Amino acid sequence: MCITTIRKEKFLINFNKVIILSDIHLGSKLCQAEALIKFLESKELRSSDLLVVNGDLFDDIMARLNKFHWKVLSALRKHSNDRKVVWIRGNHDEPHPEIVATLLGIELVKHYTFTSGAKSFLCIHGDSFDDFHLKFPIITAIADKIYNFLQ
Repeated sequence: MCITTIRKEKFLINFNKVIILSDIHLGSKLCQAEALIKFLESKELRSSDLLVVNGDLFDDIMARLNKFHWKVLSALRKHSNDRKVVWIRGNHDEPHPEIVATLLGIELVKHYTFTSGAKSFLCIHGDSFDDFHLKFPIITAIADKIYNFLQ
């Protein structure tokens, strides 16, 4: 599973090739799905061991998706056949992202830890550090509506 091996002193250290994407926001007019599709089809990504989607795959999981957004989902599904794909649940990925994760063949988690070389890495979506939306759900809902209107 390791792509690169280097010799450091008398120990071999293995490095995994990991790609981390965050805040894709499918369903948003501002989503750059066409550029993402090019990246998902690149040989750089095809040589990776692990693909992590670090939250907010969707802007609103109930939003209508255009053809490029569907192509992103299709590319993620294809990648799940060749490497591990992990989706870290984001605040915009509700309700019921587990249904989409199952259809895409990817693992859905709240956070994810992986090791590369001698280091461990923790991936967490940033909303876990922002409790404003939990303390003030009405204000958050109003702000979201205004934001979506301005898009």
